[in-house]
Amino acid sequence: MHTKRITAPHNWRAGKKTAYWITTPKSGKHSHRDSIPMTCILRDILRIADNSKEVKAILNKGAVKVDGALCRDHALGVGFMDVVTIETINKTLRAVPSRKGLRLLEVPKAQSHVKLLKVTGKHSIRSKEEKIQITFHDGTNMLIGKDEGKQYRRGDTVKYDVSKAHAIDIIQLKPGNVALVYDGAHQGEIARIVKVKRNVNGPDTVSLESKAGKKFDTLKEYLLAVGAETPEILLTEEEVR
Repeated sequence: MHTKRITAPHNWRAGKKTAYWITTPKSGKHSHRDSIPMTCILRDILRIADNSKEVKAILNKGAVKVDGALCRDHALGVGFMDVVTIETINKTLRAVPSRKGLRLLEVPKAQSHVKLLKVTGKHSIRSKEEKIQITFHDGTNMLIGKDEGKQYRRGDTVKYDVSKAHAIDIIQLKPGNVALVYDGAHQGEIARIVKVKRNVNGPDTVSLESKAGKKFDTLKEYLLAVGAETPEILLTEEEVR
């Protein structure tokens, strides 16, 4: 499974004329459009390998983890909020959105086990005791009790500990909180939510204002609530703009 190199997204940082083909990210937690293959991360972005053979050798040594799990697949697609830990160079990187697409931001090692996950689904599971299954944007699922499930709403964000597989906190997508725009024309911007507009004949929109006073609207589905006053985790080299 390969993609023509000339059609590869700019954020993969792969030269257009060095070869004809490039690795295609495997389908999984993230779509092809919204992920970067591990080969490009190690070879083209971080430049700790010169070719795909060296990438596979690094992975086979168990030097790379994604969300705390060993990665041995050179075609694994790393997507929004995934954390890549590379022991050989002692770096922890998180995939965050920017104006030019996903980029890898170096974050403190203490945050390597924490992810902000958007709630995309909520379903009742019938068993001896009724359970609620919460589904997140990266395909992660969490099974909780019926009473506990009442506090989870679609569109809200869960601060999630991947090492223990449990929720730390819930961040609501509501006025006053801070949100990250991860798609659309304002992709990569962090701003405060001013108003959530519910539309009967179309998708809901949200009005936001950045720290610098810039006001803009975007679709509600493009937002990830990231904190009350400031983001709960490091998402950009700057604070809320």
